[in-house]
Amino acid sequence: MSKETKAEREASAIVDKFLAAFNAADASGIAALFAPEAIFVGTAMAEPGRGPDSVLAYFTPAMKVNLPKGVGLDTTETLTLSDTAVLFSGRCTFWHTREGKKETAPARYTLLVAKGAGGWAIAHFHSSMRPPPPQ
Repeated sequence: MSKETKAEREASAIVDKFLAAFNAADASGIAALFAPEAIFVGTAMAEPGRGPDSVLAYFTPAMKVNLPKGVGLDTTETLTLSDTAVLFSGRCTFWHTREGKKETAPARYTLLVAKGAGGWAIAHFHSSMRPPPPQ
């Protein structure tokens, strides 16, 4: 088992902030974690967006419905690309409340967290629904 690097610790803090903001339904808090030129592909997006404004436009309406809602990471693979770039990938489960009942949606994610002039930020985000297991 390898020891966690400084870059992994620092980048993981951004992932933790993303989870906290999502679980608080804080669209502005989520958008603030993205780099100015970040590529963003939300679970329900047909085409990628760019930058925090795209993230905010995606999450603002989503964070106003089916509350409470949240996401948890089921698995995470971490790849340190350099002292300033860490890739996270794995499975997650989104949940929301509809008509008083909790519904879940299994998904998968990839997050590239990079350190630029403004510090650590999400440089690339992709989320998509997890396909059912093979039969």
